[in-house]
Amino acid sequence: MDCFFIRNLLSVPLQDRSLFNICHMKKPSVILILLSLLTVNVLAQEEHLEFIGVIHPKGLNPISYKLSFNIDAEGLLSGTSITDFYGTDRTVSKITGIWQAEEGLLSFQEMENLSTNSEADPETFCYVHVSNLAVKEKGDTMIIDGSFEGRFPDSVPCASGSVRLLSAQVLERTLNDNPEIEKELLELNHPALEALTKSRSPRRLPPEAKYENGASVSLDWLSDTLKFAVWDSFEEDGDRINIYLNEAMLVSDLKVLERKRYYQVAVAGSPTVLRFEAVAEGSNPPATIHVHLIDNNDVQGLVVKLKKDESVSLEVWPYH
Repeated sequence: MDCFFIRNLLSVPLQDRSLFNICHMKKPSVILILLSLLTVNVLAQEEHLEFIGVIHPKGLNPISYKLSFNIDAEGLLSGTSITDFYGTDRTVSKITGIWQAEEGLLSFQEMENLSTNSEADPETFCYVHVSNLAVKEKGDTMIIDGSFEGRFPDSVPCASGSVRLLSAQVLERTLNDNPEIEKELLELNHPALEALTKSRSPRRLPPEAKYENGASVSLDWLSDTLKFAVWDSFEEDGDRINIYLNEAMLVSDLKVLERKRYYQVAVAGSPTVLRFEAVAEGSNPPATIHVHLIDNNDVQGLVVKLKKDESVSLEVWPYH
């Protein structure tokens, strides 16, 4: 059925209203990803959560869908949904609901539109409602899926179907950990690739990042070279380190000074791994190393605290 706008939607028979409304307001968009291949780590204690996936109304193609919400101490949530977020009918709606972490359930409803590119009459929008959406666990992973019901502002049902959502962060991690997915999508010229790429945001270090032995930190890199500085801003006390590049020795037995030492390496392939290993802790243990990572004009800083023979790794992924 072709999508077209009907000014007086109320004249359409009830059984047809959901098709006209969703077809116009939420035209089929790209399928975000091969959802069956993905899993997600979601921490129930987080105050802010974001999910990306699809809603699939019966009789229509899947539609891209994103949730972003905050959760208070009682589990009440408030935030926004975005439907067809890269399409011509992109619509941002206010949502409220409840996150039942212990029961593994999510419920929410779209209350009103905050913005929309659709030309449809506000009274004809079909708002998504979900009740007790299952949060399925397998080991340390979660997939959120279930069914939804669409309702007009007057609460009359207008659609139904399924919904499947993943943590927004999993999209970045999945491409990094499973490059074959991106390769397969590219070979198939699959529309999911464009949406998946657009939904990614470069991973950066948190402000004042501090790491100790065994930490393995991943971040995305925009330029094709990695420039970094190493120094001791607290006290030059004899700390010495080895620096490895992809497990090959880059710098051996380096005395960490108050003066910054600069190095530059190429970022090619997935990933480029820097490992900092303590050789000596100096007179004021543990060894404390300051590092600046310089990506074009973006500088990211971290502090590494290590005992002798301990190390921290940085995985730097080229960002496309």
